[in-house]
Amino acid sequence: MPSRAICDFTADVTLGQTDSTYPRSMQVLVKPDCVVFRDDELKRSVALEDVFDIVRDVSHGAEPTTVETVSIAFHSGGARDIASISARADTLVTFQGVLYGQVFDDTICALEHERDGGTDELPTDRYQLRVTASTIRFTAADGSATTITIQRDGIREFRALPDPDGDQPPAVLRISEPPDVLAKTVVRLPSSRHRNLLGRYLKSEFSLSDREATGRTDRPDSIDLLLIDDDPQDLHAAEMFLKRRPEQFAIEMAAGAEAGLDVLENGAAVDCVVSDYRMPGMSGIELLRVVRDRYAGLPFILYTGKGSEQVAKRAILDDVTDYVEKDVGTEQYDVLAERINKAIRAPSGRRR
Repeated sequence: MPSRAICDFTADVTLGQTDSTYPRSMQVLVKPDCVVFRDDELKRSVALEDVFDIVRDVSHGAEPTTVETVSIAFHSGGARDIASISARADTLVTFQGVLYGQVFDDTICALEHERDGGTDELPTDRYQLRVTASTIRFTAADGSATTITIQRDGIREFRALPDPDGDQPPAVLRISEPPDVLAKTVVRLPSSRHRNLLGRYLKSEFSLSDREATGRTDRPDSIDLLLIDDDPQDLHAAEMFLKRRPEQFAIEMAAGAEAGLDVLENGAAVDCVVSDYRMPGMSGIELLRVVRDRYAGLPFILYTGKGSEQVAKRAILDDVTDYVEKDVGTEQYDVLAERINKAIRAPSGRRR
């Protein structure tokens, strides 16, 4: 008997990277084990266990009727593939919530909970993970009634930890609990894929505006930013407008990919890399691949030109943190600043 659809809507969908017949209007269905895209001529199913990234999340604060795009990256036949879904923001908010809920449904993880410097005694270290639009819930896998519920709006930090054993990648959730107590939950997930997706899920709801509101006491007052572009005018324009922002960006500029790598290899403190795509010698995509190889956890935002959807899709498959389209006017720098703030809260977001 076919499984029922939990979420069902129509969107403009692009499957793959280069097919000129896309985007096309398709029905999108989220089922317990897959996402289905179909129209009168085509049907494509993506197993949820093959999804490894969900990019360009839509905030609950977005204008409901604006058209936004969510991309899901997945493994397909030994390669990486992508599906981009464009629809109303309110539709995509629902889609994201259902998708994350199904991706994590009954995932088994290990758990430690600390409060006031001590570790809580838990009846078991194996818990089933479930996520909703407002909570993360851990239910004891031993059949007991123990449940730990964490409110999403109480989470102040999500941070990946080193994984010396390589079998259960750990992450820290730092939580604000009344009355003004900071608690810490260490979650050991079954794979880096689960950890990365949990970080994406949390990042989609973090406030973009002020770091103080989220209690990020682990980071300095400024965000150390590496801007890479071979065009000096673009570099200085970005620097000028970003320095007007309240985030207190400390900006290092590099005139090209090779110069940017020199900055990183010389040991500069960098919280996030923002790189142009089209540069002589090494392109932004090629730079991204080198950075991922040498500095795997460093947030990387690709700054692309208008109409560069294919470039953005290739970047997603190469594990870009986010991408921003260059545009005319100063609003593009507000968008860029928001994406930087999101990037440094991603699961891989950490200073190198």
